[in-house]
Amino acid sequence: LEAFDLFIKSAVGRSAFLFEFLNFCAKFLKFIAYGGNDSADFIVCAFEENFVVVFDVNELKTCNDTLGHAAGDRYIVNASEIIRECFEKYGDVYRIGGDEFAVLLKNRDNRYVEKIVQNMNKILNQRKTFEDASNGIACGFAEFDSKLDKSIEDTIKRADAKMYDDKNKIK
Repeated sequence: LEAFDLFIKSAVGRSAFLFEFLNFCAKFLKFIAYGGNDSADFIVCAFEENFVVVFDVNELKTCNDTLGHAAGDRYIVNASEIIRECFEKYGDVYRIGGDEFAVLLKNRDNRYVEKIVQNMNKILNQRKTFEDASNGIACGFAEFDSKLDKSIEDTIKRADAKMYDDKNKIK
């Protein structure tokens, strides 16, 4: 049942992400329809002051190998609940892979995002078992920067690199 619940939550996350993407496409078409002709201007306008935060659940393979896949499924569910608890009121939370999640935060600054991440780490430190995600959730974030990023994909890549740096620190 928990694995099915996880599947449903994942499907809902993908649907929400698709909805956001379609919203973005609709805004772009409206931008063009009303005389905008430089897609780079639109991209800057659409993503400026937006952060991408990416997460990866640590030690999932170890959990699966030592405690079984049912425990691994609970571990992912618990990790997703912690991420939602910390980030959902500030932005949209998506499951983007088996044990990977992403959040899009709008109109935030670097210190604000840092505080949310610190709060998540505090909650993680209060948990003690694999199933409670005590081994941590690696996290990285980046703000869209029109000087560095040609698209939001570039921002995601920068956030991903920071997440892997965090993952390596934890190991």
